[in-house]
Amino acid sequence: MRNVSVVLLVILLSLSSQLVKAAEATSKLGTPQRPIRALLVCGGCCHDYTRQKQIIAKGVSARANVIWTIVQ
Repeated sequence: MRNVSVVLLVILLSLSSQLVKAAEATSKLGTPQRPIRALLVCGGCCHDYTRQKQIIAKGVSARANVIWTIVQ
């Protein structure tokens, strides 16, 4: 389970850095950039991954232009 948590943390950190870059580019240019393509890999025994993947995707998409690929 620790490995899954570490992988999820790495994915979220890399995604957040790309969101910041996309937001900066959009604000500087005034025109929207290409959407970010994001991969969310989740699964395991100890969390409600079905709801978690929806919450994460919906929350990030509300703040940035993201095209999701979700694997559970």
